[in-house]
Amino acid sequence: MLKTLLSIITICTIAIFGLWIYESMTTKETSGNPYSDTIPSKMGKPDSSEYMFTERFPYTEEEILEKTGYGPKTGEGFNSSNMIASIADFQINQPGEEQGTYIEGIPEGHTVKVELIERTKELEEIDKINEVTYEEGEKGLVATLPDKRDQLYSLSAEMINGNGKVIDTYVGIVYVPPEPEVNAEVSTDKTSYSPTDTMDFRITNFGPSRLSYGARFIIQSYGNKAWKTVEGPEAVVAMEYILLPKESTIHTVKLESYDLEKGKHRIIKRLGVSDTEVEEELAATFIVE
Repeated sequence: MLKTLLSIITICTIAIFGLWIYESMTTKETSGNPYSDTIPSKMGKPDSSEYMFTERFPYTEEEILEKTGYGPKTGEGFNSSNMIASIADFQINQPGEEQGTYIEGIPEGHTVKVELIERTKELEEIDKINEVTYEEGEKGLVATLPDKRDQLYSLSAEMINGNGKVIDTYVGIVYVPPEPEVNAEVSTDKTSYSPTDTMDFRITNFGPSRLSYGARFIIQSYGNKAWKTVEGPEAVVAMEYILLPKESTIHTVKLESYDLEKGKHRIIKRLGVSDTEVEEELAATFIVE
């Protein structure tokens, strides 16, 4: 009984301590005013990247084969019995990374030709970057991406029998995005509110990077020629949101939780590029009447 009670007390203490740490991390920025006097509501623009491909690639497997001019995927050479990792139809990778397919070993009397070709958004060929022929027994059928960004490539593996005939093909599209940056916009559903209204706060990701952000919103009031942070809800759930490229999301904000006076205010959101240290702040201004 005593052990159980001590365990419960320990768990509660850890939970409270964890919440205190999280709150400290997310509220320490409200001491004074570390925010700029001018924070934009928009950064970048839609379709700022040449290709703007995201997790949702516009072509099917059949269309990729047709547009790139490769033969059919028959399953005669690459199949479940010898595949370790196949070429994905579409993937986003970084410059200099090694990409390809891995098998148990090229069958006796066969070879595999791997090609890396730079292509347009419509998958038309621009330049053949690399071509390698792998011999029987080899397992890693790969190519290394060039040190260039905002590029689109096709990566193919063709298995060829002893008669020189292509018996099976794997082909996928690889996109190397630009340098990670926040291209996004924040906005509110109205320009003016009452102190007890609920605000619809919209975040739009122009892409091409995925954006991540936390649950906390910072609201500031303008007075005496300066912005001052308004105290909000004391406890905020520690969670991370992910916003995919070319998508928008709306969060509801209860203004009565901030006890706002009449005047000019702004709501600030810090957005980061997923899996990087790139962060930016955007803000939307509004009036309380």
